Amino acid sequence: MRISSSSILWESVVKVVVSQRNGHGSGFFVAPGLVMTCAHVLVGATSSNDVIVYWRGREWAARVIAQVTQPYRDYSYPDLALLQTDIENHPILELATEVPMGKLTLFGFPGEDTERGGSEATFTVEGITNPLERPLIKLSQGQMLPGVSGSPLVNRESGLVIAVAKRTRDQYTDLGGWGIPVETVLQAFPDIIREVAHDQKPALRGSLAFRPSLPRTMSKLIGREEEAASLEDRLIASDTSLLSLVGAGGVGKTRLALEVASRVSHRFTNGVAFVDVGDARDASAIASRIATAMKLELSGAVPLEESLAMHLEDAAVVVVLDTCEYALDAVASVADFLRTRCPRLKLLATSRERLRVDGEECLEIRPFDVSAEPGDARELSSSNAVQLFLARAALIDRKVLNPERDAAAIYRICRRLDGIPLAIEMAASRLWDLRTVEQLEERLADFSKVLVQGMTTAPPRQRTMNATIDWSVGLLGAKEQSLFTRLGVFAGGWTLEMAEQVCAGSGLETDEVMNLQSELVNKSLVVVSTGPFGARYSQFDTVRFFSSRRLLESTEGSMMSAALTRYLLQVTRDAEPDLWGSAAKERCTELELESENMRTALRWSLEHDPPAAVELVSNLWRFWQLHCHFEEGFDWAERALSTGPKEATAARARAVLGMAYLARSLWRIDVAERLSRESMSLFEQLNDSRGQTMALSNLAITMRAQGKLADAASLFAQSLAQAQQSGDLRAQGSRLMNLGITSLWAGETASAQDYFDRSLTFLLQVEESHALSVCYRFYGKLYELLGDTAEAEVLYQKSLAQAQALGDLVGIGAALIELGSNAISAGRYDDAERRLGEGLTEIRKSGDSLEEAWGIHTMATLASKQGDLERFHTLNMQALRMMLRLVDIRGTARCLILAGVADLETQQWRRGVSTLAAVLGAMPESLLLQHPTDSGDFNRELDRARSTLGAEKYQEYWNVGETISVASAASARLFQQAGENIENEK
Repeated sequence: MRISSSSILWESVVKVVVSQRNGHGSGFFVAPGLVMTCAHVLVGATSSNDVIVYWRGREWAARVIAQVTQPYRDYSYPDLALLQTDIENHPILELATEVPMGKLTLFGFPGEDTERGGSEATFTVEGITNPLERPLIKLSQGQMLPGVSGSPLVNRESGLVIAVAKRTRDQYTDLGGWGIPVETVLQAFPDIIREVAHDQKPALRGSLAFRPSLPRTMSKLIGREEEAASLEDRLIASDTSLLSLVGAGGVGKTRLALEVASRVSHRFTNGVAFVDVGDARDASAIASRIATAMKLELSGAVPLEESLAMHLEDAAVVVVLDTCEYALDAVASVADFLRTRCPRLKLLATSRERLRVDGEECLEIRPFDVSAEPGDARELSSSNAVQLFLARAALIDRKVLNPERDAAAIYRICRRLDGIPLAIEMAASRLWDLRTVEQLEERLADFSKVLVQGMTTAPPRQRTMNATIDWSVGLLGAKEQSLFTRLGVFAGGWTLEMAEQVCAGSGLETDEVMNLQSELVNKSLVVVSTGPFGARYSQFDTVRFFSSRRLLESTEGSMMSAALTRYLLQVTRDAEPDLWGSAAKERCTELELESENMRTALRWSLEHDPPAAVELVSNLWRFWQLHCHFEEGFDWAERALSTGPKEATAARARAVLGMAYLARSLWRIDVAERLSRESMSLFEQLNDSRGQTMALSNLAITMRAQGKLADAASLFAQSLAQAQQSGDLRAQGSRLMNLGITSLWAGETASAQDYFDRSLTFLLQVEESHALSVCYRFYGKLYELLGDTAEAEVLYQKSLAQAQALGDLVGIGAALIELGSNAISAGRYDDAERRLGEGLTEIRKSGDSLEEAWGIHTMATLASKQGDLERFHTLNMQALRMMLRLVDIRGTARCLILAGVADLETQQWRRGVSTLAAVLGAMPESLLLQHPTDSGDFNRELDRARSTLGAEKYQEYWNVGETISVASAASARLFQQAGENIENEK
């Protein structure tokens, strides 16, 4: 590791002055508030008020607390002193334990300037004089000027202090100076110095070490020192909260941001974090990624952005937000929110355009300046663009280039590439193939002609990047070029098997693909990484854009899209049966990796092969359901079914059924009911009993969701009979489970228990994790309502384990929320708060709005139990609003019940009685119970209202409520709440 600049040392070194005396020395921080210097620097100080130190341009009082010195020949030894100051939040330099031979860097104050007048000098260690008696380090090849006594001598490799600078250059010898070795320092002050290891991590050593929160940079930053210094100063300025690096793709924004973050990390107590915005498209996802980068656990009880702000309110940290252009509005929203809540937070963003947030400071990162005409070789070699080219070319072969001989040609190449660092690096890498810079320049010149003829209307920056890629592809052999073009069909990466199956043919043999692809990897046109299923290949976005456009313009575009679609059809056919059993998690992970490729195949097949689009939907809908891609899956299904053949086929029947399931997951109950009936008709035409059973079951679930429990029970019974007739164990277990849920909601606890027990017998045989998770969850609710919270806890934990094994975010979140509900029933409110927060976090990741609404409602129940009425009303109204929007009649009624009971507890008799009448008159009480005390709470408050109001007035209010529908009661309450909010704001 090497010291990147003087900035770290500058923050660690002070200028030491004694009043009423000419001259001065230097010193450095070795512990909080403690400055090490030479004792002879303090000669003339008669009191503790005589010593002053200057740090960051400001004067500070210092007190001498210890010094060790004694006469020895013509100088004192060991000549050390410690000063106590009130300076805080400064970095500390770490002391080495041995003296390595090699280069040392000194930083001190030889001049009179107390601002940034420090000076850096380099010395070579020659050895140690008098090693047994009075050891001093001999230094040469540098000069210790007056004023640097007491400065730290730092090893450039380790960042550790090797010695304390003692004497200036001896005019009679060739020594550069003398230094007091660290071993002597530790002997002089053993207690004071060593305690720093326990109190505070030394800043210089820590700032040079690799930090897990920052991606490691494998190359030296070249040509951006001016921008880096400016950014460093601006980032540590107290009034800077958001700093954006703005520029075209390929100019090195990310590399510069990483460098600056690394340099300033020691200035921030909580360090630095790197966040790849990437494909995060909304504010919650971005907040989640920031939390992940900082190893924070966000609470689900409040929005993720709010939870993140609560964590960072007092944090001194730099957060690098990289590639913000993909989610500009969402990043801007998060940045604006955090900077107003977190005064010590610094945001460093990289983007192709400004975030346009109030208070944003921007620095445009431009390509290297290559506008000047070529001059002499020395001048050209100092060009940033040429320096970058030479550095990258040296990684290939240091003997390829002669800087003096090749500087002019390299500069011309860099000019043709408009000074864009990415393009320059790619050009330099081609020396592996061409070996001489003359050949490289010639090749690039030929390519420029192609550019002018073919891309004159493209934006200048895009022309340049495409020119670089096109030129790189031009170096490939014919078969390499063919494979490169065909790989443009993959939008989301690929495996070797995929490349062989999709890209082979028409001149490319299957057994050639592996070697050809390896060549593309070697030439930086394909990137290989290791994933959960082995090696996976991809292209950088700019390269993939070029290869996909090249494929589109070729005669092979449709052929490759058809081949990809055929391959993915087979993949999804093989995967679909596994999505119903214990292998579902692994299969879903595999399919998730191919999501972008699936979208490509679906888009192509919708236009060119509609039956294939329908079959893809029929194979994928279960994956979309398990991985919570409800909206996307529903949209693809709707488009495929509208364009595909209308006759009854197995694929169409399964696709319609899948769309019905997805509609139910989106709580579009009317659509789900219609599609379930349509799929039943198709399966009947095809004489597909399994399909009929699934469609009938989904129809039954839609009936239950509407509160039609008798209809639902009848349909489940029919579906169970069909499953028994066909011998389908999985279907039998699922239908028995749903009969148990329906009985539970109807208040028939004995029947529910019997159904759940029978269901588990089948589901455990077939290892159906998803259904097992649901069954255990509702069985747990049965025991919770019966008051057996211990058994309920066991069942809820089993539900959670099954959901976790499947990777089912909705199931995980729902199980955690029920564990929170059970903790409420058991009176463990702290445990309930934690569980509910965890559950809501998982649910929000899934995007399931209905389960989120139930989680918020349960959180409202907890607030009510804790007596926090304000929080209860806020959460319950939020849940009610969501339930009403999602048309969940049971959830809406449940929120109204809680609101009505709260009204009665606060003696709002009319509203409370009429609300409860509206709900209890519309559906059975059993459908509304969530906790064992619920029924008693309802009836107790109603009895109190009847006793207080009198029978006549009570009946009057009750009669009013019976005329109101549940939806109307909910709308009225929300409207009234909005009016109260407006009045409160006044």
